Amino acid sequence: MRALIEEFVATALTPAQLRERAERTDAFLAAEFGHRVGEDEADALRDRMRQARNASRGAAA
Repeated sequence: MRALIEEFVATALTPAQLRERAERTDAFLAAEFGHRVGEDEADALRDRMRQARNASRGAAA
């Protein structure tokens, strides 16, 4: 169990890394597609991702 926890900690992104990744993604979408994701759209996407994750967890049970 300890090895699994250590592996998770070693591979989990920090909040700062998550923010930096989100900023890079936003910049890429703007540069490549001319699209800026607004807060409302980001919230809707997060909700859809949560729903999909919860649905997949339910299907796996």
